[in-house]
Order: sequence, then structure tokens, then C-alpha cells
Amino acid sequence: MGIEYRLLYHPKVKKDIQKLHDRVQVRIKEVISGEILLDPLSGIPLGPPLKGFRKYRIEDYRIVYHVQTTEITIISILHRSTVYPQTQRRVL
Repeated sequence: MGIEYRLLYHPKVKKDIQKLHDRVQVRIKEVISGEILLDPLSGIPLGPPLKGFRKYRIEDYRIVYHVQTTEITIISILHRSTVYPQTQRRVL
């Protein structure tokens, strides 16, 4: 049995999800509860200035998250054109 992770969300993630099409919302929830929660290192590591964060791609959207010992924090779920600058504003 692997590590059991606790899932946390940045306060703005709820608004991120509400802006998405229903079909994309469902897929994102599946990915978070499946792939990311079961294997958080499955996401692609990001480089500076977001070093230490990971991304997971779903169509034109990106889930950016941070993994610490037993916690996964979802930082943003946004369109690929805005996700990185928005994420930087949330964490830096």
C-alpha cells in the first residue's frame, strides 16, 4: 500500500472549476481523484519560477499542484494560455 495523501485546494480553485464546461469539470475531477491522488508524481515537473510544482494536462487546461510529504495542494485549474502567470500570482 502506498502513501495516503490529503488533498487541499487553493481558495481560487473553486472559481476556476466553475468557469469550465461541464464535460471538462467531470474529467478534471476524475483526474484529481484518480491519477493525481494515487500517483502525484505522474504530473510533469515545472521549471523556474514554478520549480517544485507539477502540471497535469487535460485538453487545453492545466492542473497545477504541489506535493509535500502527505499533502497535495491544487493551486490552479486554468486554460493553458493563462495558467502559468495566474499560478505565479497565487504562490509567489
